[in-house]
Amino acid sequence: MNKKGFTLVELLATIAIIGILMGISISAVSRYINKAKLETEDDMTETVKKTTISYLQENKNLVPKEDGSYTDIYVTELYNNNLLTEKLVNGNKEDCMDGSYTRVTKISEDKYKYDVYLYCAGRLITNEVSSNKPEIGNFRFINLDDIDNMSFTFSLFISSKEDFIEEYSYIIYSKINSDGSYEEVYNSGTISGDNQSSINNTIKVKDKVDFINNNRLQVKVTVKSSSGIVNTKTITAK
Repeated sequence: MNKKGFTLVELLATIAIIGILMGISISAVSRYINKAKLETEDDMTETVKKTTISYLQENKNLVPKEDGSYTDIYVTELYNNNLLTEKLVNGNKEDCMDGSYTRVTKISEDKYKYDVYLYCAGRLITNEVSSNKPEIGNFRFINLDDIDNMSFTFSLFISSKEDFIEEYSYIIYSKINSDGSYEEVYNSGTISGDNQSSINNTIKVKDKVDFINNNRLQVKVTVKSSSGIVNTKTITAK
């Protein structure tokens, strides 16, 4: 009876197949591990965000007051106040407490942006929310009872690091008669944003308009970002 063994070619082919299968298995396991680590990081940033919101509900004095302003809430503060029950570690079991924080930015009335920055062994994990929409905040009239000093103020800002304020303008409207409609009495025309990410402005109405009535006044502000996105907001004196 003849005993036939593997030929060299068959042996090499078998080794090659085994190598391919091992490579596929290792790659699949690696992808699974990386996916699990990313999910852990996403869970951490979401936990910190929700905990920060809870913390600010209990500490309203820390909430930013002006549109465009922000406050930083550090995770150590959350942990020391028992809102985080465990110290943060990433998928590699590396500490993520030191220097990590949430930046809370006020966008407009009752609207806030929460950007989480976690530092784990020198590596940054973030859920930073970047928007190239220019925002108009802190938009209001001041000194309405003083015709000579009546003014309106507004702030323009953009959160995207790649964008800036390209231009903006404002128009003042007034009612000549109480029963009439608002008519344009001053137009600033296009004003350059000078490549800035934030602009604050206070305009004294009497410097722009000869005749005004403090309860028949309206202002519209328009701002455009460098990526071409336009935002407009209007306020009316009451």
